Amino acid sequence: RVEELQLLCDGYHARALFALPNLTRLQVLRVVGIGPVSLSADPAVPLDAVARNPALGCLTHLLVHPDARLRGHGPLPLSQVRELLATRHLPSLTHLQLRHSDMGDDGIDALIGSPLLRRLEWVDLRNGAVTDAGARALSTCALAKNLRRLDLSRNRVTARGLSLLRKAGVNAVANTALTRREQALIDDAAREADME
Repeated sequence: RVEELQLLCDGYHARALFALPNLTRLQVLRVVGIGPVSLSADPAVPLDAVARNPALGCLTHLLVHPDARLRGHGPLPLSQVRELLATRHLPSLTHLQLRHSDMGDDGIDALIGSPLLRRLEWVDLRNGAVTDAGARALSTCALAKNLRRLDLSRNRVTARGLSLLRKAGVNAVANTALTRREQALIDDAAREADME
């Protein structure tokens, strides 16, 4: 009968929990922290388990804020974000928070093509590596105008990208810009990834 589950902790088996078949009344799932970090290839927050669980039909709020200290492929890898955005098992979802992901502009493309976007009212993508290109793509998406709030804080969206969104009728905010040092670290990581 659980309707709200807030996981403000570490050390639980996230994949098993998110796949439970008896979560049929769950409306709010808030994940702050992570499940156990092991040597396996399983992501810290297995969004694919949420995406594949048909019991989550009543879920209206999915709020994910994993530990930002995780490094490597990122707490919320793009592959996990894509799987979540492609699901048809979340017909009631209106509020989506995906913080500390490496989704970037490819993730924005996945959001634009997502069956969830038609119902979403509130989207928080803080620390998601989104640039002005992603903002431009969203500004041309008619369904994005239905969002009551889009939070792109701590991404790489400039005032120009934010302006494009607002001119298109998207209620977008982007507070707390990245520092120059953070921008340089991101640029260095991107160059290293290109070299590999």
